[in-house]
Amino acid sequence: MFWDIVREIRRPRIRKGIVRNYNVRKIEDASMYRDGGSIFFSYVGKDWNDYEFLLPINREKMNDPNLLGPDYLTPAIYLGYYNDGIIVENLSWAEANKFVFELTFLTEYEDEKDRFNMLKQVISENCLNAGR
Repeated sequence: MFWDIVREIRRPRIRKGIVRNYNVRKIEDASMYRDGGSIFFSYVGKDWNDYEFLLPINREKMNDPNLLGPDYLTPAIYLGYYNDGIIVENLSWAEANKFVFELTFLTEYEDEKDRFNMLKQVISENCLNAGR
């Protein structure tokens, strides 16, 4: 109960669209959820809050034999983490591509680099396909 009160006090007011103006100070990590392939990266924003950029897998199409690879839903940015459930912004493919295009993730862990680059590639491909 105490931590719920503290969390409410520290929670900033969120307005739709505000996250696009935030600079990413530092990417903390990049990985994949065990839900079948949702990819994410966590970062600290210019406002010093933690955020998670999530590229969710489309679970309804996971077993579709007509697909050559996984199908993803449009990305979202969460305040804190996905499990906190506070969506700050739902992004189009073009907005997501613009957001991640110039980001570089400096880490010593190859698997995190691979996940981050995979996320950028999926966003880029879906951005191109959405324009058709």
